[in-house]
This record gives sequence, structure tokens and C-alpha cells, in this order.
Amino acid sequence: MDSKDAKKQSSNIFAEPSTLASESLAFLDGWIDENSQLKASAGHISLFQLSKHLRAKNCFPPTKAKPAFRVLSFPRNAANRYKISLTEEIFEEIVQMWTIHEFSAEAFAYNNGTFAALDSEQYLSIFVKVPNSKPIGFDSVSVTHNRANGVIFVLFHGLEDEAAVFSRLESQLEFCRHPFFFAAVLYSSHQQHLERYHLFVNNALLKTERETGFGGPGMLAGHFIPPKESKGEIDYENVVKQLSYCQTEIAIIGQVGRFSIAYGNWLADTLQSKDWAAETIGDTVINEKLLHEAAFSRTKALGLVSQVQHLKDRVQSQTTLVSRISARLHAAKFADEILTCVDAESDHSK
Repeated sequence: MDSKDAKKQSSNIFAEPSTLASESLAFLDGWIDENSQLKASAGHISLFQLSKHLRAKNCFPPTKAKPAFRVLSFPRNAANRYKISLTEEIFEEIVQMWTIHEFSAEAFAYNNGTFAALDSEQYLSIFVKVPNSKPIGFDSVSVTHNRANGVIFVLFHGLEDEAAVFSRLESQLEFCRHPFFFAAVLYSSHQQHLERYHLFVNNALLKTERETGFGGPGMLAGHFIPPKESKGEIDYENVVKQLSYCQTEIAIIGQVGRFSIAYGNWLADTLQSKDWAAETIGDTVINEKLLHEAAFSRTKALGLVSQVQHLKDRVQSQTTLVSRISARLHAAKFADEILTCVDAESDHSK
């Protein structure tokens, strides 16, 4: 593939200007004031204000302020999930002004999830994208620590819960001076979405088990919640259909969960390899706290993935039992119809 074809292919991931949503973009800017105190300003801007906002001199109130970090968040492209919600022109402007890594756009658009930390003499670049999943999320982030001016630039894209992410950033401003804090926040947020959807699928399966009266956890010991009185015959064909939906979602949770484990391994190993906060804060405690958080989140991901096999086994058990019952009922119904026809033919011959 020549450079012209590669450029054309990469251009396909950007949004057309006409499809961009009109909603505002969340931002958080932090600086060190003349008293060496960390201050921050948060809010929203429109796309029309973006070019002006990217220039640091327009964003920090004190004339002697020293920029510490700059954060900007773009929503997911609602019109086309295979394209990011930036035009090529906007992205190139951000790359130029904020030194965001050029791989970021491709990472944001990648369907299966990716993560990397690219360290050089001038820059530390970090980007993370979770696997695309409508019920779990499309979260991604690109972080650049510009060692020349000491500023950390952060670009979020497609956050499932933007308000919660920014709330945590604002509540831990000192942590925002650690370049890997933003990857850790994304990991924690993604983990919560994954656990929430796992619980949703588990509850759907539990509802089916209560409906059929088969295989419910705790049944053997008598702790299973008994099903409500049936208002009619169970529609076993519909039950099998619902179980097939559960099976699909369990496969998604398993795939995203395995990525989450790999993400946690990478984050913990990278944090352990070097004190990344030393360059910006000179405080080893923050790096240690992020390492502990990553290790804890990783154990949660391991537990969740082991639960996926448990869910798969329960779905398979339900499907086998219900399918057999449904087949017997159909066979009995067919036999009754045959007998009815035979009786009718016999009466007619008399």
C-alpha cells in the first residue's frame, strides 16, 4: 500500500463536518499559580470555540500561570460508530497544538480494543481504546506528556459516562499531573460498565430460571427464590430465544473481560516499571496508589471472566432442558392431532 492509499484509508475514520453533533465538548484545564498552588477550570465549549481553546494563553486566568494539564472530551459519533467524532482538519489541529500522537485517531476508531505507551526523549504518548460494545461502551483516551513544557495533554473520545470521569478528575486534581492517571480512570470506569452489564445478563438468566423452575442457584440448599404463580403455560420457544440472547451477550462480556485483564496487566506492569510521576510531581505516592488501583481492578476482571464460564454453563443447562421439554410437548401435540384425525376418519367410515 503506497502513502496515498494509506492516507485515503486513514481518512475514512474521520467524520464529515455535516454529521458532527452540535453538543458541547467538556474540558478541564489545570495550572500552577504564582503561589505554587494547583488550580483548575472546567466547563464546556462548542466546536466553534475549539481553535481558540486549544491555545493555552486564552485558557489560564493568571498571567504568571504555568499550565499543568489540559483535558478535552469528544462524544461518540452517534451517526456512525465506525467513525470518530472529529473531522480530519480538527484532529490535525489538535495534533499540531497539543502534540497528541498521530496514532490516536486510528486507536479511537479501532473496533477490538488497543493500548500502548510510546516513550521518547521529548514525549510520553499513551492511548487506550476498549473494544466496541454498545451495552458496555466505546471509551478511549490519548495522553501526551510534553517534556519540553511539562504539560500533560489529554483527549478523551466516546466516554460512556463522561460526567463520572470528569467528576473524578476534578476531585483528584493532583493526580492529573500523573500521565497514567487518565488511563487508570478510564480503566476503572470501563470496569464498572462491564460489571454492570454482567449483572444485567445474570439477572436476565435468573429470571428465566425462576420462570422454568430449573437450575436456579441455591435450589439444592433450598435458598432459591420460588417462581411466582404462573399465569399460563410457559412459552418454551420464547424461553429458548431469550437464552440465545443471553448466550450472545455472555460471549461479548467474555471478550471484553479478557481485554480488561490484558489492559490491567499492561497498566500495572507499566506503572511498576518506572515512577512516571517523578518528572511532573516528584511524589512517588501517587504512582504507588495508581499501581494498587490497577492491580485491584485487574483482580476484579479476573473474577468476572471466571464468572462468564459459570453463566455459559447455566445457559447451556437451561437450553438443553427447555429444548427437550419443548420437543416432547410438540411430539405430544402432534400425536394428539394424529389420534384426532384417526378418530375422525374412523367415525366418517362408520
